[in-house]
Amino acid sequence: MTLPSDLVSTMYADYQRGCSLAGLARAYGHDRGSLRKVFQRRGLAVRPPLPPNRHLPNGCWAPHTPATPAQIDVMIAGLTRIMIPPQLKVEWRHWPMNKRAEFIARARRKLKRGKERPQEPFSSNVEPFDYTTPRAWDIARAANAGHDSGSAPVKLKLASRGVIWHRRLFFWSPKGDGYYPGPFKPGTGRPALHHTIWVQHNGRPVPAGYTVICVDGNKNNLSPRNLGLRSRADCARQNAMRYRAAKSRRAISALLLNQQNGNHDNRNAIDSLRTRTQPAPRH
Repeated sequence: MTLPSDLVSTMYADYQRGCSLAGLARAYGHDRGSLRKVFQRRGLAVRPPLPPNRHLPNGCWAPHTPATPAQIDVMIAGLTRIMIPPQLKVEWRHWPMNKRAEFIARARRKLKRGKERPQEPFSSNVEPFDYTTPRAWDIARAANAGHDSGSAPVKLKLASRGVIWHRRLFFWSPKGDGYYPGPFKPGTGRPALHHTIWVQHNGRPVPAGYTVICVDGNKNNLSPRNLGLRSRADCARQNAMRYRAAKSRRAISALLLNQQNGNHDNRNAIDSLRTRTQPAPRH
């Protein structure tokens, strides 16, 4: 297989960032074995393949050989999302929760996912959980009783993180920037936990044009005393102010870096800074 040099360079850069050959094959529409040969012909280092499962002469599966620490390192380096590598699925069932937690933590550090669950302290009315929390599994099993795996209303995944409130699991959602009970449901929707707690504590729905906020800014402080109302117009103005402040910080950082590099002609940078930090005109 002959591929353009720039395409090979792009694919190999993805490979060096931890993407597996199988992932490259899916992304670029090529066979992973062919990609391995292309890299090797060009003298590019390729990670050693993991040993495949083998059959005995009678057709039965050979006894499973646990992966070595070096092989697990290779698997984690090739992850593009938090998942159980196919080579680990047999022994994963026998791993204790502390070993699973260590693997998930290493995968999380390698992937450096954006907007993870906040690290601030949790209020006393909620209990944090993740995939390895036994109480979360007890709640999920009780909620899924009578359902098969396809229709189970609660699904704990390797990347799951959230809080327990009133024996219910609420999962952290980076997009929603809060805790939610699961997928959208007709009739009930998908109300955020801080919204649900405010409504229950105050005994009335959230007024139109308002939203529930965490007063101290800590999304993990879900105490009713820390939940308040704010108009959506005020929230929009605050978000705009934060956006302009972030742009200002980036511009100042670029200006300082420019000075450190010995470029003292900063007129363009200063003009750019003034433009970025000016308040938006009112209509």
